[in-house]
Amino acid sequence: MTAYRSSMKGETWSLANHPLFQAALTGDRAIAIADTTQDLGIQTDPDLSAQFQRASIRSCLLVPIRYHQTWLGILELHHCGDSAYVWSDSERVLVEAIATQVAAALIQAQAYTNLETLNQQLAALERTQSNLIAIVGHELRTPLSTIQVCLESLASEPEMPLEFQRSMLETALGDSERMRSFLLNK
Repeated sequence: MTAYRSSMKGETWSLANHPLFQAALTGDRAIAIADTTQDLGIQTDPDLSAQFQRASIRSCLLVPIRYHQTWLGILELHHCGDSAYVWSDSERVLVEAIATQVAAALIQAQAYTNLETLNQQLAALERTQSNLIAIVGHELRTPLSTIQVCLESLASEPEMPLEFQRSMLETALGDSERMRSFLLNK
């Protein structure tokens, strides 16, 4: 009697060189292998053959997971035991339907992640906008206040000495020029 493994959790299968994955990719179709001990593709790859033996995988079904023409992965089902297992057409159709749903779920997850990223970028942009408005407001309020004080002083003090009037006008003109330069450079 064959010893069965209950799980392959934690094992790494390199898909880049995985011949079955490559065949599913290039053939753009599901691949069903009824007997891994008799399949030439598996038997000619010592690493893959050893992995299948260690895991007691006697039959396998590989279905590409893709969304439109974008490859997302592969759904791999194994039958472990002493005898070969022939995958029925209805099993293939069911697994292909599951692979289609997995693809949609993966695309939705990716879209959600992209949406989260866009929301974070939007929040950062809104903070930048708010900071810019605060800076512009400050840069405009300060000279406007000075201009207003100077003009109010000139209007309310008609007897102000000429030297102070000139100083007030120069200050108001200087701040108005500073505002104009600030606005032209932004």
